[in-house]
Amino acid sequence: MGDAHRALYWLASTEWEPRFKGQRDELLDQGLEATGQTERLTALRQEQYKANPCKANLQALAKILPAEQAEELTRHALTRVLAIDNPESRIRGLVEFNAIDLAADEVLEHSPQLEALFYSTLLNWIKRFEEHCKNNESKAVWLAMALCYRCLIKQILQDAKSKIYHHAVKYVKALQGLDAQAVLHDSYDYSPHPNHLQFMNELRVRHSRKTAFWREL
Repeated sequence: MGDAHRALYWLASTEWEPRFKGQRDELLDQGLEATGQTERLTALRQEQYKANPCKANLQALAKILPAEQAEELTRHALTRVLAIDNPESRIRGLVEFNAIDLAADEVLEHSPQLEALFYSTLLNWIKRFEEHCKNNESKAVWLAMALCYRCLIKQILQDAKSKIYHHAVKYVKALQGLDAQAVLHDSYDYSPHPNHLQFMNELRVRHSRKTAFWREL
């Protein structure tokens, strides 16, 4: 307990650069919890949840609230996520809360803005969309999955990362598999986005010199 109090004193008396706010808040949270300062801890977690209404922050805050308040907070979780300004953060939050259909709608609306995302983010979304499609028939989720694969392919070819062209080839084959599903489902179409053939033709025009990639297809 004494160590926790000393840590809180040190945190309060030390100036922190803005880029270290996350680490500072994490240490502060641990210190407040260890010393039983529930009121300050609640205020801190409310601030964190307001800044980033992700599932982890929701659970941390709900854990220390009275049951009725925690239930109310949880009921409005998706509303808070949908109010996030940044499309990537909004989609990530929806996926976290398993609101896959809503996440897919966001991908369809903001796909051009998602082309610069980390591979891991796009692959995680694809995995969750794929899992959803195993038990649910959804044009939006199917198309969102295809658009995420397209983002990955475009990134790899744009960056001319020849060492990972084989991944782009794998993603093209995944797109071919998704395109085959459109034949089986009359309601599945790419509108207003280019269909698979049009997308591949656009790739050939833009990246015709990436012969190492085309040879692997």
